Amino acid sequence: MAGDVNTFIEAALGQHYANLTVDGPSTLPQHDLVGEDAFRAAMAALPTGVSVITTSDGDGVWGMTVGSLTSLSLRPPLLLVCLHRGSTTLELLAHQGRFAVSVLAQEQHDIADAFARARTRATAANTLTRTNGLPVIADAVAWFTCQHQHTYTSGDHAIVIGAVDHAEHRPGDPLVRHSSRYRCLQ
Repeated sequence: MAGDVNTFIEAALGQHYANLTVDGPSTLPQHDLVGEDAFRAAMAALPTGVSVITTSDGDGVWGMTVGSLTSLSLRPPLLLVCLHRGSTTLELLAHQGRFAVSVLAQEQHDIADAFARARTRATAANTLTRTNGLPVIADAVAWFTCQHQHTYTSGDHAIVIGAVDHAEHRPGDPLVRHSSRYRCLQ
């Protein structure tokens, strides 16, 4: 199923965005690019919030931990997340057309770890509740439900844009990741 995501994205782009193309591997010579380890280490210096993106299908709930949630627009309300191009979650949310994003609370690092492991992404559902018919993480500090709007690919990831149709939050501190460790805001 995950192998078909590029074909699906290319078909969707071809139907709706005739002037856009799916980016392939960089045409820059590899010696012009920084190494993966150096890039990863430098990016770890940037603190990021930790969220879980979820969707469901007839077989249950799928989700994955992401550190790339960004507000894109207020009018209309849009957000974006970045997902690995080969992920089952990416393919399912594109097919389902709807997804949810939960901003984890600082005490929810076990949930972040569970949804970060591919083989447990469909089995961590005991931590979920439903909002607008979509699975969200119980006790998260914020959650959004979205209509899938666009998917753009580049490199090994896809940028997914969602139109937010529901947003809630509760008091509490978010889970933050910095220097490859979970952190508290204090």
